[in-house]
Amino acid sequence: MKRIGILLLTMFLISAAVGSDEIDIIKSFWMKDLKPVEAGRFIEPGVCGQCHDEIYEMWDGTMHSNAFNDPLFRAATKLFVSKSVHPGEREDAEHCVACHNPVAYRSGAIKGSSGDYANVDDVTSRALSCDVCHTIDEIVFTKNASFNMSPGNGENEPGIKRGPRSDAEPMFHEAEYSAIHTSSEICGTCHNVTHLWYMTKLEGTYDEWYHSPYNSPDPTKVVTCQDCHMRQSPGNPSTGMTERPDYPGRSAMMGEERPHIYRHSVSGANTFVPGLLGHPDRAEAAVERLKNAAILEIPLHEESGKRVSAVTIRVRNEGAGHMLPTGVTEFRQMWLEITVTDRSGRSLYTSGGILDDGSLAPETCVFQTIFGDPSGNPTINVTEAARMLSDYRIPPKGWVDETFRFGKELEKPLTVQAKLRYRSMAPSLVNALIGEGHDVPVILMTETKKTIE
Repeated sequence: MKRIGILLLTMFLISAAVGSDEIDIIKSFWMKDLKPVEAGRFIEPGVCGQCHDEIYEMWDGTMHSNAFNDPLFRAATKLFVSKSVHPGEREDAEHCVACHNPVAYRSGAIKGSSGDYANVDDVTSRALSCDVCHTIDEIVFTKNASFNMSPGNGENEPGIKRGPRSDAEPMFHEAEYSAIHTSSEICGTCHNVTHLWYMTKLEGTYDEWYHSPYNSPDPTKVVTCQDCHMRQSPGNPSTGMTERPDYPGRSAMMGEERPHIYRHSVSGANTFVPGLLGHPDRAEAAVERLKNAAILEIPLHEESGKRVSAVTIRVRNEGAGHMLPTGVTEFRQMWLEITVTDRSGRSLYTSGGILDDGSLAPETCVFQTIFGDPSGNPTINVTEAARMLSDYRIPPKGWVDETFRFGKELEKPLTVQAKLRYRSMAPSLVNALIGEGHDVPVILMTETKKTIE
């Protein structure tokens, strides 16, 4: 807390005249405890897959494996860099790649998110590879890729790999138990993002979990990130409202049979990019998670005799261990679609429809965050996000009630149908970033219906 206070004071003192020297001060705060790395000391993930074949197959094609190759990430960050006029904004834009490709960024193979990726090779192109995660030995901050790695010296001297086993005896490399790898903190190093200059919290997935009921004071009741996101298999979405089973097996081909192997097919809510990159099974895993995240209820309606003037929809977050939605929620869209019909099925009231151009109808109830630039204008360019203008989302194990007023009284009987829908990004934004011709899936997360007699 003291260090944060010093940083804020420093920012105040230099805010009148910002230049490269001042930005270096801010950057040094984040980076000074982070050890530089050499890209050549890391092992290409295909080498790991020769022994850890099943785990490699789980990982290959995931958003983690494609974090750097994600075309939307590349296009968005390149655009943000080009639009940045404030030195602090540009530095923040360049820093995006620190999470999406830690080895390339920390080794200096690439300087940032500007789009100059000429120095990326087989090791650094695979982003969050085996050797990135399993050489982490220190967490400096649970944000902004603030971790340290201790790799070996390439394939000839692979060094120590860290994980949840205290009795592993691999043949190729050394192994060491790591409490870091069994905690949610290792996820929080990248799934918490704070703006380097404005200090705005851009993503807070780890903090949302940390302050949730899933982070119970009783250690026997804690549900970590790994307990949901590393137990999923086809047909078993493994959320807060489903079973989270163990998966017996071997970590390596010649390894010991274990009661549980953490599944490295780590899935979130991205239903678009995996399919775009040729991995429809990964997109389907995200759909399964989304369909087991929330519950809709219709607890109330306002009536006067035989007529109804409004209805309340309750959205319960029963499956996600963080806010719903989470992550880059300035891009993501989760919304309510409401239809009210009479006894003959004639539509009397609607909200939340999709227009012909793919946009959402005006007045749609959308659960998302909206950032503001230094002048207070809404922006989706996170590098100029100086403040949070609004945050309308559902907390873990919590709910939100949204009341829809019809503008007139409707005669009973009425049938109210509510649907919770989701898509990873608005089509207009996808078109602007990577061109037209892409179908952004709209997912029906859950629905409910009630007849008011």
